[in-house]
Amino acid sequence: PDPARVAHIAPIAKGRIERVHVQVGDSVSRGAPLFEYDNIELGEAVGDYMAGLADLQGDMAHLDHARKLLDRARLLLEKEAIAEKEVHVRQAELRVAEAVVANRRAKIARVQEKLFRFGMTDEQINALSIDDEKSHRREASYTIVRAPISGVIIKREGAPGEVVGPEQALLSIADLSSVW
Repeated sequence: PDPARVAHIAPIAKGRIERVHVQVGDSVSRGAPLFEYDNIELGEAVGDYMAGLADLQGDMAHLDHARKLLDRARLLLEKEAIAEKEVHVRQAELRVAEAVVANRRAKIARVQEKLFRFGMTDEQINALSIDDEKSHRREASYTIVRAPISGVIIKREGAPGEVVGPEQALLSIADLSSVW
């Protein structure tokens, strides 16, 4: 085969092989499932995402509370029941709460980008819910690796139950439509 027409397929992250769909000599079409594995890093990223969502809820509650305290302080200032200094303190607390929420959202966005790189769609990410503990278990970290090109399997490594990583090519596909 032309070396420029050979694809070496490795998992994107460390994980445990669940199922291999192909054998040496099989013809595959682009997009056909090659193997399925439990992606350990994806599972961790999903956990980080859900933890970030839970923390964001707490940060939002704190922000809402800070807004209410500022509104109350302004009312009391109008009635001359408190010093203007108290309003400034409440404004500062509100700005801190806003910064905490912005920081949390940035961290969640960073984890979302990682989830996108692992192949999750917006719909899959939005389906993750902190209210449903089971929504992220096996389904979220389960990855199906698909053929990047059409061709014939010329190499196969790995078996179900084996732990693999991105440093190890598990399959090679050769496009034999043009050979040397």
